[in-house]
Amino acid sequence: MKKYILGIGLLVLSALVLFQDQLPDFSIPLWRLVLMVGVGVLFLERVSKKAVNGAFVYGTWLFILLNNQFKLVNIGTGTIILGAVLACIGINILFKPKDNFVTGYFIEDGRYQGKGTVFSSSNRYISDTDFVSDSVEVTFGSVNVYFDHAQLLGERGTLEVEGVFSSINLYVPSDWNLVIEAGGPFSGVENHLRPRSGEKTLVVTGELVFSGLKIYPV
Repeated sequence: MKKYILGIGLLVLSALVLFQDQLPDFSIPLWRLVLMVGVGVLFLERVSKKAVNGAFVYGTWLFILLNNQFKLVNIGTGTIILGAVLACIGINILFKPKDNFVTGYFIEDGRYQGKGTVFSSSNRYISDTDFVSDSVEVTFGSVNVYFDHAQLLGERGTLEVEGVFSSINLYVPSDWNLVIEAGGPFSGVENHLRPRSGEKTLVVTGELVFSGLKIYPV
């Protein structure tokens, strides 16, 4: 679902940029139109994950943008925010959703049950002694992933990366082999890990959009 929403959002943004002169005159600056579409994509993504808090945040932001442009209701921005906050608190009291308001991932026992970074930077330390597979998702942010204390359970392990307008840095043991199957539009991959003939191989798969992936030895 996430890929479909992201793909449709990028296609809409592309159409707005390419055909802005042929579109009807809505008296909306292009930057504001792009912002509306971007926030709308984030809102739909939170909804698809049933992330209540995140949906409230991005939904409120989108409604404020639309209301400021089209004057849908005669209510001030502060009142809209206050109403959304009160409604969100009420939903949390009644249903106790556990999703983080930005990433939309669930929290259990104080630990995030997800691999997402949105509008921020983060570090992840993968230290599994029986590593098989994992995933990293970054949207408008950056992440450093460290494998320096990890051990592969078998001969191969897999890391799936998804980046949108982001940068991902992987720090991989220098005695591992590396197979890169990740890529995408307007993105680049830099591998600073020298080829090895060892038995352990890390396979990096995934999709990148306007993002960069760099791999460094440790």
